[in-house]
Amino acid sequence: MGHPSSSRFKLASSLLPSVVVSDHNNCNVCPKAKQTRLPFPRSEIKTHSSFELLHCDIWSPHKIPTQTGHRFFLTIADDFSRCIWIFLMTQKSQTTHLLESFITFAQNQFHATIKTVRTGNGLEFLSMQNFFHKNGIEFQRTCTYTPQQNGVVKRKHYHILNTARALLFQSHMPLAFWRECALTAVHIINRLPSPLQKNKSPFELLYHRPPSLSHLRVFGCLSYATVVHPKHKFDSRARRCVFVGYPSTHKGYKLFDLDSHEFIISRDVTFHETIFPYQQQLQPSSPPSVLPNLAVEIPSSSPPIPNTDPHSPPDPNLDPSPTHTPTLPIRRSKRTKHLPTWHKDYVFGSQANASTLGTRYPLQSFLSYSSFSNAQKTFFANVSGTKEPTTYAQAILDPNWQQAMQTELTALQKTNTWTVVPLPAGHKPIGCKWVYKIKYRSDGSIDRYKARLVAKGYTQVAGVDYHETFSPTAKLTTLRCLITIAAARNWFLHQLDVQNAFLHGSLHEEVYMDLPPGLRRQGENSVCRLNKSLYGLKQASRNWFSTFSDVIQKVGYQQSKADYSLFTKQ
Repeated sequence: MGHPSSSRFKLASSLLPSVVVSDHNNCNVCPKAKQTRLPFPRSEIKTHSSFELLHCDIWSPHKIPTQTGHRFFLTIADDFSRCIWIFLMTQKSQTTHLLESFITFAQNQFHATIKTVRTGNGLEFLSMQNFFHKNGIEFQRTCTYTPQQNGVVKRKHYHILNTARALLFQSHMPLAFWRECALTAVHIINRLPSPLQKNKSPFELLYHRPPSLSHLRVFGCLSYATVVHPKHKFDSRARRCVFVGYPSTHKGYKLFDLDSHEFIISRDVTFHETIFPYQQQLQPSSPPSVLPNLAVEIPSSSPPIPNTDPHSPPDPNLDPSPTHTPTLPIRRSKRTKHLPTWHKDYVFGSQANASTLGTRYPLQSFLSYSSFSNAQKTFFANVSGTKEPTTYAQAILDPNWQQAMQTELTALQKTNTWTVVPLPAGHKPIGCKWVYKIKYRSDGSIDRYKARLVAKGYTQVAGVDYHETFSPTAKLTTLRCLITIAAARNWFLHQLDVQNAFLHGSLHEEVYMDLPPGLRRQGENSVCRLNKSLYGLKQASRNWFSTFSDVIQKVGYQQSKADYSLFTKQ
């Protein structure tokens, strides 16, 4: 009956006499076919004081970084008060330092004992197990693919982003200001009452006093900050700004200067909460290409703002970025500037004679040999004084290249690479060409002239001239392991090179090639039927490896299944 549920079985048995339900249903098919996840219990506050249980999580990186390069933020939520803190980060590796500092902050400021920390399974949290164990803190992790077990902080992310988006949309500010939106959202959320905490705010549960909301202003509104020290009597007495938040380390407001594009902090501010400058200046989808620097303006004799607790720890909207570090405006150095020392490795010149030399950047206008040693100059002279031919017609005029081509043809004949035969009807030969290369010694002198005959494999036809082409390549990991073992066991390593390696691979397909330039023709319609692989053929590397593998296994080597290029013999 298709494995219906027990309730459906009982209903069928009550209506259909032929259906009999067993009292012991031990079916092993139903769980495989229909089992779902168990329901999650409703989240409740089970702690009795602040900082007994901390919920931690990292918000995913945003594609648009903040003006200080932050793309992540660490969120910490207290289970009892549901107060939240966010710490902006440029990379996840900062999590360890921030979380350790927060635990120290809670112990010093609130005399609290952190009993439990609950996180996900990120490596940035797992790396702190020794720290938790050393400090007697219970470390709880969620099950794999079960973020619901850390739902408190997950829902806080949802709440923060909802509020931050509302601030961003109302103010019409560019997306690059999402940091200010998130920090302001946290500042507001911590001060709003919640039915979960019996209509009390997280701030009140944490500090044991209700928060003041008189300092709150409309985010992104037009504001004017008083210039405390004007330069002259006719200088402006205010700076036109945008209100962007509440700094946690100063008793003032955080503003963004619309003229100088700087962040400033001031307590003498006049707000126009119905005017949004970015509503006319910028569209929501066009963040500024050049983001502001930091400048802080703090009057020395400023009375405290009523809403701020002078003995309170860093506010729950703590931002570790430089915007909360007071600095002076950047002072430009007046010292004489010199070119970096690494410029000595480069030659700078002009393009005055570029038109007369027929090239835009003539090498002789920029290159100088004055800084090179005599040995280097000799090497450059030897390398520059020789020229490699590009065609057979050029090479045949030089006895050195004649000898090199003859050496290559001798090697090909010795390995029986081809057989000269008339071209059969219905077959089309592939072409070939000579490739020339001069091999130099370390002092620049010529070691040898190398001529290699290469088949024009790009003219081969799949299914006719070749079938399979794949050939395994040695893995770098295998080589590293081999060197590591040799070093540990004090072994000697030997390396060898097989000359004309591809010529040893047997060719199974029927492939015909034109006679190479320089080989005496034996008839008008003579071609080379290839018996062995030749450089340039699509199957050359595969055939060489197949031949090598067969030969080396016949002498007792075993081929590895992890890396088919590894052969071992005991």
